Amino acid sequence: MTMSLDEIHDVDDHSEITVKAMIERLRRSRTEEHYIYRETELDEMWRIIDIALRRAELGADQRVKLAELRSAVERAHDLVGVDLQPLQAAAVLEAMLPKLPR
Repeated sequence: MTMSLDEIHDVDDHSEITVKAMIERLRRSRTEEHYIYRETELDEMWRIIDIALRRAELGADQRVKLAELRSAVERAHDLVGVDLQPLQAAAVLEAMLPKLPR
């Protein structure tokens, strides 16, 4: 199934499958409209991660990994939304894949 780049996709979590889907959409995005959509999706992922960081039951290791992911999502957001560099944004997220909280 091919995902349309011409719409904003729901971002419901910060799981590996969601991050990989975001990477794929970033790699395929070519227009400023696509970049706006990806920026919006990254905003939602950042919000979800921020909410998760506020949960009291997180262990220190999980908290550090989530904070690193939130920082990467913020960098990716700026790369695609400000610098119009979706491939670099994808690379930032891809570098986080081995470090994702489980």
